[in-house]
Amino acid sequence: MEYNRSISDAFMNDLICGILSPLLGRVKEDHTLMLALRGSYINIYYRGGSILKITEDSTKKIEQQPSYEIGFDSEYHRASSSLPITFPTTVSSDEDVKQLVGVIPNLKYAMDRFFAKKNKSEREFQQLIVRENNLSPIANETEYFIVDIELAGVLPNARFDMLAVRWLSHERRTRSALVPVLIEVKYGNHALDGDAGLIKHLEDAYTLRENPQSWQNLLKGLHCHLAQLKLLDLLKFNSSSAVPELLLHPTATPELIFLLADYNPRSDKLLGILPKFDAALKSRDPQDSQEKLFDVRFFQASFAGYGMHHVSMLNPTAFATLAQKLYQTNGTTKEYEKRDLMPDQITFDDCCRIILEQGATRHERVGPETSNYRRDLLALLNTEFEIDWSDDHDFSQNEGLPAIAATMPGIYPRFVSPFSGWMEYTPVKGEEEIWHKHMDKLSAAGRDVEQCWVALFRDLLLLRWPAAAHRTTCWTRLRALGLVEPQCDLDDF
Repeated sequence: MEYNRSISDAFMNDLICGILSPLLGRVKEDHTLMLALRGSYINIYYRGGSILKITEDSTKKIEQQPSYEIGFDSEYHRASSSLPITFPTTVSSDEDVKQLVGVIPNLKYAMDRFFAKKNKSEREFQQLIVRENNLSPIANETEYFIVDIELAGVLPNARFDMLAVRWLSHERRTRSALVPVLIEVKYGNHALDGDAGLIKHLEDAYTLRENPQSWQNLLKGLHCHLAQLKLLDLLKFNSSSAVPELLLHPTATPELIFLLADYNPRSDKLLGILPKFDAALKSRDPQDSQEKLFDVRFFQASFAGYGMHHVSMLNPTAFATLAQKLYQTNGTTKEYEKRDLMPDQITFDDCCRIILEQGATRHERVGPETSNYRRDLLALLNTEFEIDWSDDHDFSQNEGLPAIAATMPGIYPRFVSPFSGWMEYTPVKGEEEIWHKHMDKLSAAGRDVEQCWVALFRDLLLLRWPAAAHRTTCWTRLRALGLVEPQCDLDDF
């Protein structure tokens, strides 16, 4: 089995300048439609469902006469039986294509009636993602292009929703800069667990990646597919003579992105899944491995919308923190504490990050409740992980870790938000373009440095207290030990 959904040269020619060009033109002018390559045929999607299947009739190649079979799902047709729909089942002339394009509004109406009774929100959401990142007015500003959708079954363990490439804004004039990306979309809370949940898709992606033949097969098909989308003008970006061909980076770590749409933040379901997800991830891709198989990320929208940017891709730790905060902000913590799942676990890595975060705020204007909360939190964490700063008399307080422990938290937040002190800065004419050109890369680099900073702090602590690596605690226990969260949000000051 191989992944090859590229269509023939004759099919391409008929779409670009031949008999099917009016149909391609209709797709380009109607952003509710999407064209997908499928090898011997193409699908045109509407609201996530196939409104037309157009199959190349190979028997006509001998006669040098283009001919295509047309299909419309009978299930959609039955949903609108009161609307008579007639269209050519075979296209071999300009008149046939004209008739086919003319009937598209009726086909749309039939599908609207079907979707009114049978909701297919996840598939419709996928098409919106493709449109915004590939062809919308802001497509050139995004950093991901969706190459294919619905890949289940094309390769063993290829159970993911989208195949994409990442192309950073500052690399648009760099050859071989594209990074392969697998994207899994989960719509609503019900899709997060079970046989098609987050953990299952994580396992399947790693199984695919660990098979060199299957992975190279996927990359080869991705390259060919991408080239044809460019020729069909179905990707909107500013072309450059410096990059005549879209090529994959030969050694870049591919991304595996989970996109959770319309998740209910008042639910504790995600909090119960993420610790198991993290354990599964570490078992397949250990943090100390020399070469990671995937850079696993969770997509967080840029305020709102579907445009995908690298700066909006959170690592699992940052995403878990966000999910926990959203849950607590909704005032549902008490109900959650009644559960026995212990998904609010704090590992030693979490402890190190929290120490750096909470200790880095002495220059902020905070109220007494917040100051007491931070002080108590740090004291409890030191106790829970048995980090006793006075237990080692072999080191001078002016040497080694004690000498930098006070300054590291002050440096750490500058990696998280390096421009937090520039709130009064307003770019003047000419500066704004430069600002946006560099900010995404700086922010992404800041997140990477943040992770390295936490790892450095962790390893320094483990040199003195190695047993701490095997200890854990949880937020529920800390509250039981007397930790009282401030009534106001920490971000309100």
